[in-house]
Amino acid sequence: MEYLSDAYQKSEKYRNAVNKLPEGWETLVTLNFMILQYGVREWQQDRIEPIIQEMKKRKLTVKGLRSQTNVVGKGSMKKGELLNLRAKEELRENYKDDSYPFGDEISSFLEENKGTLQSVIRSIRPGSHGLLRFKDIEDINSRVYQVDASRDLMYFANPLFTVHSLIDYRSIGYDNRTELSWAHELHDHKNIVSASMKTLQSMTQHGLEITQLLLENIYDVSLLNHQSSINSIINIILSANKVNIDVNVGYPHFHQTGLGIHSRYNLQILLLLFEHGLQGHPYGDIRDFDLIVGPNGWHVSQFSTEQAEAGIPDHLIQYEPIHSLTKITPYGSRRTPLQEPKTLYYLCEPDVLPQANNPYHVESIRKLWMDTIKLQKAQQNLSFAKGINNPDSYISGIDEHQLFENIGLPGRGSSKKTARALRRQSVGRLSGKKELFDSQKRLEAAKMLYPGEGDESYLGDDDINVSNRIRDIYLEKGDIPFSERKVNRYLKERKEEEGKMRRMKEMMVPEYQSRIDASLSLPRPEFSEGMRVSWDYRGEKRAGTIVEIKGKGAMIRTDEGKELIKQLKVLTLEVDDTGSYWAPDGGGKRKKRTKKKKRKKKSKKSKRKCN
Repeated sequence: MEYLSDAYQKSEKYRNAVNKLPEGWETLVTLNFMILQYGVREWQQDRIEPIIQEMKKRKLTVKGLRSQTNVVGKGSMKKGELLNLRAKEELRENYKDDSYPFGDEISSFLEENKGTLQSVIRSIRPGSHGLLRFKDIEDINSRVYQVDASRDLMYFANPLFTVHSLIDYRSIGYDNRTELSWAHELHDHKNIVSASMKTLQSMTQHGLEITQLLLENIYDVSLLNHQSSINSIINIILSANKVNIDVNVGYPHFHQTGLGIHSRYNLQILLLLFEHGLQGHPYGDIRDFDLIVGPNGWHVSQFSTEQAEAGIPDHLIQYEPIHSLTKITPYGSRRTPLQEPKTLYYLCEPDVLPQANNPYHVESIRKLWMDTIKLQKAQQNLSFAKGINNPDSYISGIDEHQLFENIGLPGRGSSKKTARALRRQSVGRLSGKKELFDSQKRLEAAKMLYPGEGDESYLGDDDINVSNRIRDIYLEKGDIPFSERKVNRYLKERKEEEGKMRRMKEMMVPEYQSRIDASLSLPRPEFSEGMRVSWDYRGEKRAGTIVEIKGKGAMIRTDEGKELIKQLKVLTLEVDDTGSYWAPDGGGKRKKRTKKKKRKKKSKKSKRKCN
């Protein structure tokens, strides 16, 4: 490949690792090369060599170059190093605030190679940030070192990791220069030009545009939530968390100075992932992480892909990146990784410290995640409500009683359906065809209530038809877990349950009146045993689980195991990463029904034998 460095030719180990990659890896390398052109790694790279050649024509001496360069240690530099350094200084003086214009070549490339890219990305091992690891490329015997490996490795990365590292100097072997300090020059022989803050801001806008293109064209809900992407998403979350952590430790003014731009950039990427259907997956069963960006820089695995597949010894796992993820909490973080479930949701930072100086009103990232889902549901319901009064809508002629009876059935939907709805809405909004997508929503709602022969929805008004649909699907799969009679009985019991309107109440979210074009007034949601709730105690948030409802109050069991009584009006429902009001790890159990013991009936045959 033309984009790879000389290390590929020098190292047989490197070439052997590449030969084991799935078909289409060259397409991924090409895409990452195109993305990297808009970041700190490739900025002004095409201009360095022509400037050096021009200086050579002028036959500048070492003494002359040293006089033109104001750098500590220039007296020990050779002519080649001085030429390189002087070229970078000229580039920064002339182009320090410039950035490359953003074109449509990436969009066209994604459309042409969608299937290949999706297939290659899915082949990334769970816990890995790309197709290759550092130790697959690093080859001391062939003089291919970690610096060379880190540069080539980005070509094989998951594109989400590539956009995450777009303005991160650590991806090319430098300290990160975009957080709490800033240095304008990189005084070494590498062909890296330090960009100004203005240029970095332009790069972040390009990065967000590229992220949107990736999410629209490549990362559908299935791929976004695939295990091949979990490493990239974890590193995006860890970088975004630093926005909240900086406020907690007393650095609230980063918006004015520009410092902290890398963290804020990753937070914006994370918000885009929320809008496109990211789910709060667990990651606790993955031990083999190859790269975690921690508070002390990049934590890289010391094992190659072949060694990792064979299994990492238990006594060495403590030195691997998993340690930085599960055991080390950055100073200022409010997470409790040893107690909280190991999910993407709980990896996000909660509220900032109440006493912290927070002039920019930095919010809980967990809350931003849940608010994204709630807002989408509110907008969806608003669109649905408009359809009831619209004579051109399919649902305008449906009987109101039957309509709300079907909607009010509990347990409708799933986190996966919610994720797909979020992505569909985001793509519709970005495409500029919002009215068309609103019409589609109403049409889909009508299909759910009155499914046709070719529709996939099971929200019909006839329980028999619903059970038949379920039966047919399982027959096609060759697996029948339960009988049709049991399905019918189950659906009948659900219709007879109390709280038919609970689902409707959960869907309506009145807190976003300023962001949607109608107001929704709803009664207070009903509390029940087993629900996860919170309340305010002396300015601090406390949480627990409802044990028993007593009139206008409830018996609460706190997370510490204490029991106390709280009035219902001071309680707030808590939503976990699965969108449920039950226990925070999704493992809470609703109140089980006790089965009645069946009476044994003596058969006629047995009676005859007794006689």
